[in-house]
Amino acid sequence: MIKKNPFFASVFMIFFFIKITSGYNLDRLQSLLNNGTSSERFDAAIEFIGYYKDVDIDSAQFYFSLLKNMSSEDEPSTIAYVNMMSGLLNQKKRNYELAQKSYDKAYELFVKINDINGIIKCCNNLGTLWEEKEDYPKAIAYFQKQLHLADSIGNLRFQSSAYTNLGLISQKQDKYLEALEFYEKSLSLKKAIEDIQGEALIYNNIGIIYYYIEDYDKVLENFKKSLAIYVATGNIRNQALPYQNIGEIYFFKKEFDKALYYYKKSYDIDLKLGDIEGQATNLNNLFECYFEMNKHEMAIKILKQCIDLLEDFNIQNNLEVNILRLAEIYEMSGKYKDALHYYKKFQHLHDTILKISYSSQIENLKEEIEKSQFDLNAKNTLLNFQIDNLFNSQIINKILVGILFVFLIIIVGLVILLKKK
Repeated sequence: MIKKNPFFASVFMIFFFIKITSGYNLDRLQSLLNNGTSSERFDAAIEFIGYYKDVDIDSAQFYFSLLKNMSSEDEPSTIAYVNMMSGLLNQKKRNYELAQKSYDKAYELFVKINDINGIIKCCNNLGTLWEEKEDYPKAIAYFQKQLHLADSIGNLRFQSSAYTNLGLISQKQDKYLEALEFYEKSLSLKKAIEDIQGEALIYNNIGIIYYYIEDYDKVLENFKKSLAIYVATGNIRNQALPYQNIGEIYFFKKEFDKALYYYKKSYDIDLKLGDIEGQATNLNNLFECYFEMNKHEMAIKILKQCIDLLEDFNIQNNLEVNILRLAEIYEMSGKYKDALHYYKKFQHLHDTILKISYSSQIENLKEEIEKSQFDLNAKNTLLNFQIDNLFNSQIINKILVGILFVFLIIIVGLVILLKKK
């Protein structure tokens, strides 16, 4: 068995007008929405959208409707923020063209009322949009503009956001030393403004950069700094990832006992939070640890636990490959009856997935055929209508010519009669 290369989650592109540190107090926001001033209610609706966009897009859309109702043509800034949040939701749905139009409208309004903070936020969000579309030159241009404007008003938080996003783009372009420089600048600013949670996020990203440049001691140092902040601040939700990342590094270094410790810690947190996919990932990690340590009975037990979890929650991700792994291990161990059972189970699942896939393709083809037939019928109907119109037009023209001809004969007849008289 070959363990996958360590994969670490970087901090995603930052939408700066919402709080990215999972620091939402929903009860406080609901209280402001119910009893606050008009300004507080408006800001609360924005934060609700920021929270729910990654959790429940329908709820985010609901709070967006509230936000629209609270906006006023007499207050251009409220219209600008409505457009910006519309851009955010459309971007989340990958409706990039609509998102760009909304961001552009917001940008124009912020420029019109000379709202520098609003312009900076729009630059940031347009940068994230172009980054998602992998147009890095445009994304960089917006982030550089954000950085310049933030520097002009002395806003360290906005500057830090820009440096983080520039670092992420450099990382994606494999410019690791450049990315490291941007992250270090962001980290320095986060320390200056005492953004503790932000520091933890950047330490994570710096650790990833050191992994790519193969300085594993630095990787562990930075991952552990990130973890220490989350532990010290009681942020349990964000502890699972650093524990898992540290485990990956120890696995990579073949220090399996340490890897087991950190994988177990990550699993326990995912279990407490009810994160099923996180539990499955860590069970896979634990299985591979035990397998490499030649503790095959324990490896089998953990892998079966992972398979049961995936089946209970109908999660197809990795289910097929895990069943195949289990069959292979039983075969290697000489337990042919168990191996045959899981090979059959694998084949049945594989066939089911193929059948579902083929059925889906057939349904899609049927829809395309029906659509094509509908379009063809519509075109034929239009063509027949045009032919009928042309035919009717020709008949009318002939009638008109006939009437004109008769009229001319009558005129000529009258002229002849007049001359005889």
